[in-house]
Amino acid sequence: MTFFETVLKPIFELRYEAVWVRPYAEMKKKKCSSFLKVIKKMNEHYLCVTDIDSAPCVTERKRRLRAQNFGSLLDEDRVAVVVREIEGWYLAGLDKANCNTLGIRFAGDTNSISKEDFDRLIPRRYDSKKDFLAEVLKCFNMTIAKQKSLSFKYFIDKHCS
Repeated sequence: MTFFETVLKPIFELRYEAVWVRPYAEMKKKKCSSFLKVIKKMNEHYLCVTDIDSAPCVTERKRRLRAQNFGSLLDEDRVAVVVREIEGWYLAGLDKANCNTLGIRFAGDTNSISKEDFDRLIPRRYDSKKDFLAEVLKCFNMTIAKQKSLSFKYFIDKHCS
């Protein structure tokens, strides 16, 4: 299960009749574009979530995503940008006790966590990053996450309230 399936999908299911999580980065561009065309043709709600990556600001990341992946099919107001990386959102939901249990150092502010920073935190006792992420999600606390990540708080307040 991913962060979106475990943490966010249940929240969206309270507002919408049907919610699907589709990791677009794993899909071919043509299939992704076709999927988006169907959604738009049906006049359904959608939200595309992306990391800011190397973009200098949210606006530029949205522009790059449209240019590189979707063109005019993607409405900029339907794009949410995670600052800095989704891995920071995973860590944001952990308190000190859970960090100790998982064997990682506590991060009070997770806004600047990169994928590489996150990967260095994973204790060797976990067989894979996927296994570690699953354990983190078992401990995830939404209230704590909103306190530790401005990006996560903004996302929840804007898209889930």
